[in-house]
Amino acid sequence: MTTLAALAAELAARSDAELLRLLVLRPDAITPQAPTFASLAGRLSSVHSLRLALDSLSLPQLQLLSSLAGARGPAAPHAKTERYTDALHALHARALVIPDPVPHQDAYDGGPRQFSPLTFVGEALGDRPRVAAGFDVDPPPLEGVQLRTALRENAAASAAETLLRTTAGLLGHMRDTPLAALRDGTAGARPVRQLAAALDIDEAQACFYLELAAEAGFVAFDPATRHWFAADSPWPLEERPDQWLALISAWLGCNRVPVLMRAASGAVRALAPAEEHAGLSGLPYLSGLRATVLSAVAGGTLPTDTIPADAATGPLPGTALAPSLESVLHLLAWRHPRQAAATASHVPAI
Repeated sequence: MTTLAALAAELAARSDAELLRLLVLRPDAITPQAPTFASLAGRLSSVHSLRLALDSLSLPQLQLLSSLAGARGPAAPHAKTERYTDALHALHARALVIPDPVPHQDAYDGGPRQFSPLTFVGEALGDRPRVAAGFDVDPPPLEGVQLRTALRENAAASAAETLLRTTAGLLGHMRDTPLAALRDGTAGARPVRQLAAALDIDEAQACFYLELAAEAGFVAFDPATRHWFAADSPWPLEERPDQWLALISAWLGCNRVPVLMRAASGAVRALAPAEEHAGLSGLPYLSGLRATVLSAVAGGTLPTDTIPADAATGPLPGTALAPSLESVLHLLAWRHPRQAAATASHVPAI
């Protein structure tokens, strides 16, 4: 039986819940719908699909897969067998390894090896840079500054207030003064400067608010007059929590390059075509990266009783951790090592 046929047979034996989990983890394999398990196996074994699956793995999952594939030698023994088993099941859930009909009799980390990677998975791993030896089960800790919870909450409330006030000001200004655009629909530099002055913000912030409002559907382009204008929307009359949620949801779902990243590249063009952003970022799923970065930062919001006591002063009540950029980058590199180099430049702006 070929490896592709073996995968098709293994997929056919999975329960509905297991298949649903697989398709959630690897959604590219169901567009368009696969009519047979053989077709699904073919999709899962494609170079594109395998690259996406490998990019989603954490460092211990990638280390384990590499060792199983024989690409980096045998895995180092370790004591955390439960975490090892979790990583193994994560690989199986993604159809990167399948159970052996008869487990190998050679001892492997204290027992027979029961799963093996498919041939094309080993080929996809290829000659990539070596994965660190061992099995790094635990993520690197977030480090940074301990802040009073009240200070954090006040800063968050101030940021939310600024977001709502500036967005409302932008829409009010653009109702009275639509923004002139260039031939390609990009907002002109002079109108952006004038908008920034009217809102008492800098030009980079004006670009950010323009693009956020456009993503949320609050501003639109009129090709007849070649102007951006404030579209009809109930948003200005909504309750403030609902206003905030609409803006944050738009930001999270946006695949456009952060404005600070574009400023660093020397290519700030407010409301530039989407393909320009895709070419600049090299990443088709910036919205997923935004959620990933936020989840890493949120890991630093620790309850008081989980903060280690200081040798001199003891634990500080009502304290939360403000993680440093470097520790967030280290955590993201542990969560998705194959994506680390491509995403690092976007993290500061996000």
